[in-house]
Amino acid sequence: MAMNSKPTILLVDPCSMTRQCMTVLLNAKKYMVLSTPSIRDAMEMIKVHKPDLIVHELVLPDGAASKLIRQARSTQDPAPAFFMLTDEIDQSKHLEVLELRVVQVMIKREFTIKQFYAKIDTLLGDARFGKPLQFTKTPADAASKRTVATGPKVRSDQDREELYKSIPPLLSEDEVSECLDKFTDLRAMSPIATKVIELTSCNDSTLESIADAIRTDPAIAVKLIRIANSAAFARPEAVSTPLEAVRRLGLQQVRQHVTNLEIMENFAETGTNAIDPNLFWEHSLAVASASAMIAKATNAMSPDLAYTAGLLHDMGRLLLSQALGEDYPESIQFARENQLALDPIERRMFGVDHASVMESILKKWDLSDELIAPIVHHHKGLSTIELDCPDRVEPVAIISLADRIAHALGLGCSGNLVIYPTEEYFAALSLQGDFLSKLAEKLPADVQDIRSAMLGTTGAGSVRRACAGLEVRPKYISRHQDTDAIRYWVESLDQQDEIDSKDKQLPNLFVVRLCTKRDALEAEKTITTMEMKHQLEGTPVIAISDSRSLNMTEMITSTRESRLLTTPFTIDEFERCVLSIPELSQQERAAA
Repeated sequence: MAMNSKPTILLVDPCSMTRQCMTVLLNAKKYMVLSTPSIRDAMEMIKVHKPDLIVHELVLPDGAASKLIRQARSTQDPAPAFFMLTDEIDQSKHLEVLELRVVQVMIKREFTIKQFYAKIDTLLGDARFGKPLQFTKTPADAASKRTVATGPKVRSDQDREELYKSIPPLLSEDEVSECLDKFTDLRAMSPIATKVIELTSCNDSTLESIADAIRTDPAIAVKLIRIANSAAFARPEAVSTPLEAVRRLGLQQVRQHVTNLEIMENFAETGTNAIDPNLFWEHSLAVASASAMIAKATNAMSPDLAYTAGLLHDMGRLLLSQALGEDYPESIQFARENQLALDPIERRMFGVDHASVMESILKKWDLSDELIAPIVHHHKGLSTIELDCPDRVEPVAIISLADRIAHALGLGCSGNLVIYPTEEYFAALSLQGDFLSKLAEKLPADVQDIRSAMLGTTGAGSVRRACAGLEVRPKYISRHQDTDAIRYWVESLDQQDEIDSKDKQLPNLFVVRLCTKRDALEAEKTITTMEMKHQLEGTPVIAISDSRSLNMTEMITSTRESRLLTTPFTIDEFERCVLSIPELSQQERAAA
């Protein structure tokens, strides 16, 4: 290849979003870019295009990167340069590829555009361009330098923001709005539901007239009777007719439940490749029930409205998934592969997120204005809520807190596998004492009961459990037990719940919640006392902190494997922290 011609770069990565992002970045530098997910297709491209550089993952669908490197070198002379851009953080797993003369490696989670360009320029510089790469260490030298990974880099908000900014848009906001308009126009309320809602809103309507309207739709009638007999409303004698159900529920409850049932009826059977409908409604019902409980405890919102807002809070995600077809799964795939929250990715790819699209849709459905703010703003931080809707802070905080609790309890999933802190929302709503523990104890049974009444199903799918296959016995340490829902999620990782207490093993991992420096000092005392009492030594620690600058004390971190994880964090981020701790990952290999 001539020195002044345009360099050709081949991207080989199973993630389509990674290939798209890299293509955008490399095209901006005027490189010729090819891409494929597999070694087989890459080899065909190499024969035709003879790339100057191959950017690849460590493991590909049809083999390891070492296979790609060997085949490419046997096919092309002079051999291309190789640049490993990988999700794998364990340095020992990089070694085989490094010994094959890959001179640049970059971890995706540590990705910055500036560093990426610098590495590409180095590999395609005049000193190396068109020549076989020279590896200065022998394999024996490399083996002697083998080290255990010290764990994932702690990502700051700036790190995450840079990664979000690298995501190219898939559709414009106008294109998304057009798709949603066409889709939601087909989802009008049925005539019977519309009639019941009108009657329950009219002061002149009688209970008998409302019951007569309900009776004309057997599906609505049966479900309202089930709801009236559910745990939330049950009395010694069960109701068996629409009129008895209306008397027990009351007009406002009937109106809200008919609205909820109609919306669920329109969407319950419409599954997508991106979102499991059973898990989606499990999560929605959990947030609805929790929202009603919080609203009742705070008097900051009508429990009925809170229930409906909770039920609809993630409806925009289901609508996007169904209206955008094959485009929406790209956002979920990117979030999972890069351990990121889904909402900012939606905004980058589609110009809107699932919460913001609901504002116009809720108005089109003629739902109460009181529902709009809690649904549209529920994913925002408390300080942003106070700025964007100062007159609705408490209602929004109710839905936000309910959503975070449902995530922590593992009740369903709408596509976003993130665990959020809850302390500041409890403070904003002045909720204290044992409210959280009572809600956590009551909510799963309530969700099962109402799911049976509204959907006619008694079980949902299961959310992917972190650290499956690992023997993780965490001891959770927090000074904020009454307001910290994360502890429920961490404690659920311990699979010893069914074992008699006398046979339970001691913890092999401390997980510490850090909100202030005092938390770190108190945790140090707790850890030291426990280790002395049980003759433990050097038990690993994962600190879940609200800031990357707030970590455990040096006395603790200097004597054991320790990791720092900032909130909010994804299930995959926590799992990778665990897997980067040798004592725990070795248990997995031993079990295998």
